[in-house]
Amino acid sequence: MIYEYNYHTSQKIFICSNCKNRRVTAKIHVDEKNGEKFIEISKNEHICEPKKDEFPARVINHSNFMIVDREDKTNPAKAIVFTSNEKELCYELSYSSSQNLFECMQCKKLKKCVNVKLYTKENGEKYLLKLKNDHICEPKKYDLQNFEKAKIAPKSMFELYQNRKGAANKKLVVFTSEKKDLIYEYYLDRNLYCCLECRRLRKCVTAKLNGENEDKHLELSKTEHICKPKKYNQKNFKK
Repeated sequence: MIYEYNYHTSQKIFICSNCKNRRVTAKIHVDEKNGEKFIEISKNEHICEPKKDEFPARVINHSNFMIVDREDKTNPAKAIVFTSNEKELCYELSYSSSQNLFECMQCKKLKKCVNVKLYTKENGEKYLLKLKNDHICEPKKYDLQNFEKAKIAPKSMFELYQNRKGAANKKLVVFTSEKKDLIYEYYLDRNLYCCLECRRLRKCVTAKLNGENEDKHLELSKTEHICKPKKYNQKNFKK
């Protein structure tokens, strides 16, 4: 059984949230001799009833979740929370910078607020804390490829060439290694380069060109090629 206190930043003190008409406080101190923390409890006794300690059940240990960082605002960071140690099913929660927590958007669509917040223990281990409510949405099947960061190919690992009609930068060659002896060929389709051979095999493998001049790089799709790479002969391509 426990009493629960909430921290008040302005007063730098913890106050019992359930003692409505009585100020019951606790303050953390550090022993100067041994560096250990201890709590100074106010003389006022609680008038609220202690409640069952549900804190351990609200803690999601680091082995049961993963944080997927994102660099752009349109695709925020996500917390992937597994439903079991087998990691077959998971809940996906999106980061809200205004609230500094992760919220389940699927539950939100069902008009239920399900949030978790990321904390760090004194030993550096991270954990998630369930704030309120359980999920009412169905967990998804976990697929690592959906949450891996995009593969980046630097300027040294690709070349841009003309297409058959002589239009510049319409054909893309991506090297499979630093040897630059094997390649995959892509053709520009709107704002993405697509592997034509994979498309013929009904598989969509794309690459997006980003940056300018020396900062140019490719963002490769997570989908792997099912076509075989070709031998590279520079004579077959025109700038």
